[in-house]
Amino acid sequence: MGNLVRDINAIIIIFRLSVCLFIFLFYVNSFSTYGLLLIFFALVLNVSYLSTFVFNLKVQFTQLLIGLDLMITFFLIVKTGQIESPFIIYLLATLGLLYFLFRGLQYYLFSLVYVLACIKLPVGFVPRLELPYTVPFKVGLLALSFFSLTFVGNYLFKSFKFWYFHLLLINRSVAKLDSIFDLGVVTLRLEKLLQRVFQSRKVCICWFNDITENREWEKSLFINELLKKDFHKKEKRKEVLLTNHIGQQDLFYFFPINQLGKTNQGFILVEKSVHWYELIYLNISSNFLISQKKKIALKNEITNSLKEEVRKKLAQDLHDGVAQQLFFLSTKVFQLKQVTSFTESVQLNELINQMETQIQQSNREVREHIRFLMEGKENHNIFDAIENLINKRKQGTSLNVSFTKKGRVIEESLEINETLYRIAEEAINNILKHANAKNVNVVLEVTPIQWTLKIVDDGIGICETTEKKSSLGLNGMRERVKNVYGQVMLRSKQNQGTEVIAIIPRIGVEEIG
Repeated sequence: MGNLVRDINAIIIIFRLSVCLFIFLFYVNSFSTYGLLLIFFALVLNVSYLSTFVFNLKVQFTQLLIGLDLMITFFLIVKTGQIESPFIIYLLATLGLLYFLFRGLQYYLFSLVYVLACIKLPVGFVPRLELPYTVPFKVGLLALSFFSLTFVGNYLFKSFKFWYFHLLLINRSVAKLDSIFDLGVVTLRLEKLLQRVFQSRKVCICWFNDITENREWEKSLFINELLKKDFHKKEKRKEVLLTNHIGQQDLFYFFPINQLGKTNQGFILVEKSVHWYELIYLNISSNFLISQKKKIALKNEITNSLKEEVRKKLAQDLHDGVAQQLFFLSTKVFQLKQVTSFTESVQLNELINQMETQIQQSNREVREHIRFLMEGKENHNIFDAIENLINKRKQGTSLNVSFTKKGRVIEESLEINETLYRIAEEAINNILKHANAKNVNVVLEVTPIQWTLKIVDDGIGICETTEKKSSLGLNGMRERVKNVYGQVMLRSKQNQGTEVIAIIPRIGVEEIG
């Protein structure tokens, strides 16, 4: 509540200063030297109060001013008629100032005793001065009070309007983000929104279990320091000093992201201190992130369950259909081989051997796919998977294939890994079947932004005949890449080779537009 209290205190002090000056100017001829001295001290105290806010002076100095102020206010009230004193309104302003500095039961008890002492306690040693309530004085004091209340009301209205605007902005943005099921995208967009709300102050949203290699270095610095301080173990919201990249300590407000009674899953850091109304923004953001994380986990669980059912059904269909047909063909080829083994046709025997080898290879691949589907897919390193694919495909051929890896990644989604693998598989199969190429260059590159797969051969290119034969495979590639919000480019010239480039964004497979 820092700024609001600070501003209201400043307004009250200015009002008290105005009341002192108004009474002094109106009754200047009525005051004795003693009275003028009291007024002078009251003015000096109010100016000193203002200096404590401007220069952020120590609490002990403020407490000293309060003690002196209460003493001078008491003598002013007693000297000018106690209950009939024009300084009564000054007394009320003083109590209003004390309310923001000292609250609770002690404040109310002290205020009651102090007011009774000012208006009822007989003090004989203080010479009294009667200040008549004339009509001009009443009108002037009423105008001053009305102006001050109007100013305070206008200030509060503008402040609440400002807070309401930001609250509305956060609620609307959260409603839009609710349809996005990528936690990284949600976190990034919410962080940008809070940065806008908190204006010049830095805002960071981090997760303690975020192990992605491409996390911002500054966030990594904060996470490591907070983990060392055990802030992930149910640490409450508080101000904390964190070391920046140049070794200096900056003040941040730590706001945990957690469920009730559980350890902190993440946190929101806001540079410098946080006002009371800004805690509302942080509460909304934290609750939304927890809720969205639960929804994403539930959606992934349902999706994985459905995928598992589909995989098992597909594996069963492959086993009952394609695998059995391949086994049947294998037995027939074996029988054919037995019948023709006594012939002297070397060419025929070689052709039958090639057919048998190809059927056995196809049977092994189908069995591998069935096992893969039945046991579930593991998220293997895509670089190693494509390299193994290339080595397997070029065996028994004269094709020279070079593979270049660029970049490094700890983890990627299964959908993207599978898409990259299937595109490489389809492209290499097409080269072996149709391109008559001697050399192939495969480049797989990963950056914090995207994956790029480039496959270039020196074959005959794609002519009308080749395009008809491979159209199904090309359309399949485009469809796969489209499903992960990427794109495929195909460049080919007759007798000058073909180039296939697939670009896939690394923001996940959920649409974020």
